[in-house]
Amino acid sequence: MYMFWLLNLAFYSLQIAVILVAGGAALALLKVPSAVCRMRLWQALLIVSLLAPLAAPWKPASASIGVSVMSSPISRAVGHGSAPSSVPLGKLAALALILGTAVRFGYMALGFWRLRRYRRASEIVPEAALDLQASLLARAEIRVLEDIPGPVTFGVFRPVIILRFSWLRNESILCHELIHIRRKDWPVMIGEELVRAAFWFHPLVWWAVGQVQLAREEVVDREVVRFTSARDRYLETLLEIAAAKAGVELAVAPLFLRNRHLRQRVASLLKEVPMSRKRLNLSLAGFFAALVLGGWLAIHSFPLQGAPQEAGATLAESGLRVTHKTPPQYPAEAKENHIEGDVTIKVQVDEHGLVSDAQALSGPEELRQAALTSVRQWTFATDSRVPGSAQVVIAFRLEPNGDTDQPFHAAQADGMRRIRVGGNVQSSNLVTKITPIYPPEAKAARVQGKVRLNVLISEEGRVLDVVLIDGEPVLAEAAIKAVRDWVYRPTLLNGEPIEVLTQVDVNFTLLP
Repeated sequence: MYMFWLLNLAFYSLQIAVILVAGGAALALLKVPSAVCRMRLWQALLIVSLLAPLAAPWKPASASIGVSVMSSPISRAVGHGSAPSSVPLGKLAALALILGTAVRFGYMALGFWRLRRYRRASEIVPEAALDLQASLLARAEIRVLEDIPGPVTFGVFRPVIILRFSWLRNESILCHELIHIRRKDWPVMIGEELVRAAFWFHPLVWWAVGQVQLAREEVVDREVVRFTSARDRYLETLLEIAAAKAGVELAVAPLFLRNRHLRQRVASLLKEVPMSRKRLNLSLAGFFAALVLGGWLAIHSFPLQGAPQEAGATLAESGLRVTHKTPPQYPAEAKENHIEGDVTIKVQVDEHGLVSDAQALSGPEELRQAALTSVRQWTFATDSRVPGSAQVVIAFRLEPNGDTDQPFHAAQADGMRRIRVGGNVQSSNLVTKITPIYPPEAKAARVQGKVRLNVLISEEGRVLDVVLIDGEPVLAEAAIKAVRDWVYRPTLLNGEPIEVLTQVDVNFTLLP
């Protein structure tokens, strides 16, 4: 199932990329001079890209029916008495995503720890900038710490400004930090950092968050200049802070200056261009047109798949919905005697969705115990009519293949169906393929050949059963063991997940 979520994450990331590229290109072409307008548009662009999956229903994958398949040749032997280990790329990708996310959240935790350390190591200055706080309608606890790399502001209910003692006499710095407090920028910035941590692997998300934060600092810069009427002094302050900064910026707070933003912020302060109402309206129209076009392309080009496990089979009349079913094991004696048939079972389901009682009502005696053992392990959705009872029909069939009867462990309850899909088509749905280990005795005897298997695939894409059709016995066990760990994309029929029967050919070849 992790492959299902990885595939959806890849499509989701592509949706985000398309929307951000379309919106970012529009903003670059429109050259909106207003920092406030640019900040709002970048925020809107980021939000729309993250909420893209809500704009359209998730699309179910279509079921495929076609001709037979031949699987890829098996890898060659490596070394004496040893076999190559195979780690699915999907699992490695999922592990990398989890580790990367953990690292990013750990980075944020380290930032919070650093803010706490700054606060505990600093000294409060109770009388600092009281008049300025009253003028800006922003209250804060001002503290001093000499080894801080730059001014930092954080907190919601009891905001704190920490800066060096020499900066207390600089009205521009205090004004900048107090405006951040008045705007309540810190919790917004934390939200942005959470987005960046969740999408640590997506460079366009980092770029968009960086553009939002740059535009926010430009907004604050202009408010400071407007309040102090001292643009030149403020520019000098920016350069002074840039020269004084040292170390890594780990604090999760809107820092007074990020060095990579210095050039853009200085340029923005030096070219204040008013924006007419007409140009603003045209810019907004162009941006939203690009946003709508990018969103449409993203959603229709990379639709997400609905989770197959959410489409449980509903037992007619009873209203109970199966969320998990364990396939029955076909009794060996029944297979040998070619006994087939339908076993009807009455099940009682408790309030937790578990089978509290099961009773066989009809069907061949040789098959009843296997059916009961299977049904007792089923679970039902608690949002359906539980507790309750229902009748379940388990169909046992021996799957014919040419002149040979190949048995499959078949289970079928009301509405639960199965289709046969050609191997060539089903191989296109294979997402995790484990390479069989070449048996050492087969290598020593130079045994090669093809192992042909019948494979039963569950609604979730897991291999439920593998049955040998033909092939060298010395190779068959290795082929069956590997194929049992294969994972397929769920096959849907009329929008519902369905079990699949298919044929797989595994080729064992040795170097000449």
